[in-house]
Amino acid sequence: MKTNWIGIDYGSQKAGTTAIAFCENRTIKFLQSTKGNSADDFILKVLNQQFSFIDTVFIDAPLSLPAAFYKKGEDFMYRKADRALSAMSPMFLGGLTARAMRLAVELGKIDIKCYETYPSQVEKVVLGKATPKKDKIQLNRIEGVLTSDGFSIEDCANRHQYDAFWAWWSGFRRNQNKANFIGDPDEGVIVI
Repeated sequence: MKTNWIGIDYGSQKAGTTAIAFCENRTIKFLQSTKGNSADDFILKVLNQQFSFIDTVFIDAPLSLPAAFYKKGEDFMYRKADRALSAMSPMFLGGLTARAMRLAVELGKIDIKCYETYPSQVEKVVLGKATPKKDKIQLNRIEGVLTSDGFSIEDCANRHQYDAFWAWWSGFRRNQNKANFIGDPDEGVIVI
């Protein structure tokens, strides 16, 4: 079984911190960008060469700007979704936001739909609380979630892969009609 979506923990362009989670034979697996190389090129290459069956991406990055930039409101810093989830402002994330928005446009050209997600909030909804960023990841926390739905997971090497897993899981929740859509559809929605 292969799913038609992937989850991405989106990192700095050349830091080697962008991770992709995907499902193959009901096992969640990971790919990760390499330090010094373009994360965006890595994503496009993977989608074009390895995952031509993918039609949806769930990405941990802002995909829109506050509505005030379009003369709809006065908050130039936060979107409704950011305020509801206590998320970072797309403006604070600046270049990462611009890259993610550009990537979503590029993926749209090859018929891949992008959804914004927030991995720690997905983890919080599913498990009751999110693992603090400073804490070591504990795969035993998610094994019950996986096995109850018939999945397993490859070794998760780092926090970026762990967050990519939760981005993937937001896609699973959406496909099971269990996802929460936070925010204003006219401004930007985060899938949890």
